[in-house]
Amino acid sequence: MPIKYIGRTTDFAGKTLWEILGNLKGYGVGRLLYRQRFQRYPEPCYFKILKVQPVQHDGNLENPHENYRKVMVYVASVFRGVLEPEVQEIFATSYKPDYRLIPKHEEQEWLRRTGKGEKKIQYIDPWVDMPPLLKKVVARDLELENKTPEPNSFRMKVSFLETCNNLKREADENHPADIKIESFFGTPLSPELYEIKPEVAEYFKQKKPY
Repeated sequence: MPIKYIGRTTDFAGKTLWEILGNLKGYGVGRLLYRQRFQRYPEPCYFKILKVQPVQHDGNLENPHENYRKVMVYVASVFRGVLEPEVQEIFATSYKPDYRLIPKHEEQEWLRRTGKGEKKIQYIDPWVDMPPLLKKVVARDLELENKTPEPNSFRMKVSFLETCNNLKREADENHPADIKIESFFGTPLSPELYEIKPEVAEYFKQKKPY
């Protein structure tokens, strides 16, 4: 008989923090564990347990299914092979069944793969080419306003979210770009969609549509 899964899909694969630490001597202080979702990186990502503090709930909870499984854990976090300088606190995500304990005979291998140097930051050119249709719109507006296109008239600036775990930054005068985002717009499947008919072009020259 075939198995049919019903409900929300998930990529979690493991146990909650309390399921693991509650069954270890001394709540697993000094042991190593990792989250399954961080295994998509080639560098090792794991936590070293420093302190465990069980949480006593008063029963008045908005999400008892989640909160009854939470626990306060202080860890030394290694993200992508680099040890974070400050102690991290795990509480809000401790209920998620995505943690796995690293066996003691494998700990040395994980520690060996941990990098000793600084994070290698890459700088990205923040300017990228506009999509073809947007280029047409900008060219039309410049023509209506009798303006001459500038070098960056058909390019747009991309914003980057800079966090402590993000190894990419925006290039500037002091930091030249290591990565340039080339135009990824190839030949469209329907080139006729990008063709402007003469009557449409004449309409836009006479009047803006907004």
